Amino acid sequence: MSDVFFNKWASLGYESGYLGYPVAGDVLNTDNLGRHQQFQGGFIYWHPIYGAYAITGRIYDAWAAQGYENGPLNYPLSDEFDTTDEFVSLGQRITVFLRGGLIYNSTTDEVVTASRVNYDF
Repeated sequence: MSDVFFNKWASLGYESGYLGYPVAGDVLNTDNLGRHQQFQGGFIYWHPIYGAYAITGRIYDAWAAQGYENGPLNYPLSDEFDTTDEFVSLGQRITVFLRGGLIYNSTTDEVVTASRVNYDF
């Protein structure tokens, strides 16, 4: 495992975190720029400019259906996190991407695409 993936995995709690253990080595993405690595609970995607971020569950599935990094959202710019009432409804989760965001509502089990996300990390 390269340092980039190891350090991100470490920051998320190693095997005790939500990603669990790695199940494959890192591989080159189809855009020939970034790389990704699969874990039991999701993936870490890395780009040399944007960094490394974890993607899991329904948000990962929706991003995959749109073409991963080659789709309209491009690369992730955040891990998944809880939204706030200032942003969207409480109880939702979001991952911010270069060109928008994916918002997961656990009550409806739906993911919606936001074409634009203004959020200060």
